[in-house]
Amino acid sequence: MRRSWVNLDKKLIVIPADAVGANKTQRELVKPLTRQMLSFLKYWKTTTKDKNSEYVFCAKGKNAPVCEGTFREPQKVLTTGELDFHGIRKAMKTWLVSDDGGAVNEFFSELALTHDVRTSLQKIYDKNDYINGVRDALQKWNDYIESQLPNEYLELIIHL
Repeated sequence: MRRSWVNLDKKLIVIPADAVGANKTQRELVKPLTRQMLSFLKYWKTTTKDKNSEYVFCAKGKNAPVCEGTFREPQKVLTTGELDFHGIRKAMKTWLVSDDGGAVNEFFSELALTHDVRTSLQKIYDKNDYINGVRDALQKWNDYIESQLPNEYLELIIHL
């Protein structure tokens, strides 16, 4: 399996096709990083115990990534059943397309959730990844989430 990589200069994360679980198209997944995501990744990398690791989230004492369960367990313990990964995605989608929320185009809101709603024929001819539209949608969502955070959590995402 090839490893994911983050390009902070281009503000992207690239996940290889063989690392994406339900990737039916077998294409690498390229996602833009928002200002908050970049700040958080930089902050986490500077506070990790193994600063020489190539991974932002590295396994303790190894130059290897943590397993995905590391992120899921705290989420399960600390939240209600409604606030799981899918619940967060539902809230994001609802807010993005609402007129009093993000007012994001339906197409870009679906791409932000990694749903490609183009027909198979459109996908053959249209190879655009729409990074800028997806980045705008994700930035609106992250700005909204940031506006809802208590001040003590803001230090994780600003001025880093």
